[in-house]
Order: sequence, then C-alpha cells, then structure tokens
Amino acid sequence: MRNHRVLASLVTVGLLGMPVVAASSATAEEPVQIQTKVAQVVVSPTLKAYKKPTQIHGQKFSFSASIQALDPSDNQWKSLPSGGQYVVERRLAGQKGFKAIKSGTTYGTVTLSGLKVVRNAVYRVRFLGGSGSVGGTPVVMSPSAGKKQLRVMRKFGKLKVNKNKRIFRGKVAPKYKRKRVIIQRKNCEKGCKWKPYAKVKTNKKSVFAVKMQVRKGKKWFYRAVIPKNKAFVKSVSPHAWIVLY
Repeated sequence: MRNHRVLASLVTVGLLGMPVVAASSATAEEPVQIQTKVAQVVVSPTLKAYKKPTQIHGQKFSFSASIQALDPSDNQWKSLPSGGQYVVERRLAGQKGFKAIKSGTTYGTVTLSGLKVVRNAVYRVRFLGGSGSVGGTPVVMSPSAGKKQLRVMRKFGKLKVNKNKRIFRGKVAPKYKRKRVIIQRKNCEKGCKWKPYAKVKTNKKSVFAVKMQVRKGKKWFYRAVIPKNKAFVKSVSPHAWIVLY
C-alpha cells in the first residue's frame, strides 16, 4: 500500500507537462503506467459527395494518425512523453487478417503518403507502447490502436460518346470481364431522377457500350452503374450527354 501512495504523489505534480519530484530514491525507479490512445485517424483526399471516406480505384491517398497520452495529474490527453514503436496495417476486402505495411518509431504522429487505392479496406495503427523518463521518473506507455475504413469505387475510364453512331462507351477498372453494367439516363441536369435504361455486359477488355436513344432537340444524360459487392461499393461513372438538333 505504501508504494501505491508514493506513486500517486509522483503523478499529481504534472507528469507530462511539468517536472516531477520523486518522493524517495527507493521508489523512483518503479515506472509509472501511462495510458495512450490512437486518435484522429484520417484518410485524404476522399470524394466529397460521400459521408464515409470513399475513393476511386487506382487513385493515391495519404493516411495519418495522432497518438496521445493521458496525463494523470489533470486527466487531459497530451503529447507522448517519449517515443514508442508503431505498426500500420491493412486488411483488404477478402483477406482474413491484417498485414503490416509500415512500422517505426513515433513521438505522436504517424503519416503515410502515396498509398494506392486498391479495393475496400480497413487501415489500422497499432501503438506498441514504449518507455522513457519524465523529470527523472521512469514511465511506461500502454499499447493502443485505432482504425479507419476506406470504401472504394471502381474506376470508369475512357468514357466516350459517339454522337454520329449514338454510342456511349467506357472501360471499367480493375478487370471486369463479361460482367453486368447498368445504364441509367435522365433528361435534365438537375431536379430529376436517374432511371434504368439498359443492362449490358463488358467484353473481354472490360469495355461496355450501349446505343443511346434520343429525340431531336432533347438533351439526355447517361451514366453507368455497377452494383456493390464485398470488394467495392456501388460504382457510378461520370455522366455523359447527347443532344440532336
């Protein structure tokens, strides 16, 4: 019981923000346990039209996280008192477990840039803890973890409208051979809903094409949609339009 009372006197002075005065040389070597948390896990950039973090296959993004320690003197979250080891892991849709993509030492911030969007995934930061000294008092930081899910849409590339032949064409990535694509259309840019127009299949090169029907003097908007599955969220192409005069 005496040791616990002495440790309490060590941390009430302000362990993370102010010098610590040890009560006695007999107890100063016993480390003080510090709680940590992984906060502010962010992926960017993401598509503004979606509330949850969403990006398009093939794009690049950055990942960052802040690791904080709880100061027992005032119960406030603050910077880490010393460095500790971390691991960033990723679990792609379809994988059973997480796989490490980066590790190292951090003093509170973890940042990765140039990551490539593949498919739906969960990114996790694990702070493995660490030890150090504050004002001559040894401290031990507890492990903690935080994660963020990134939703991914398929990419629609090479979207073209052949106005002479009235063909709307595009290519899907990643490979989407001989699979269904839903074509929708509407006759106004804003204020009306998209309606089903046709169902087509991609060819062996993941290219889809559909014949557009239009009336003279009427402007029509077309887009392609692929339903969601485990690997990708519902994917919607940019719209194309055609008008005949």
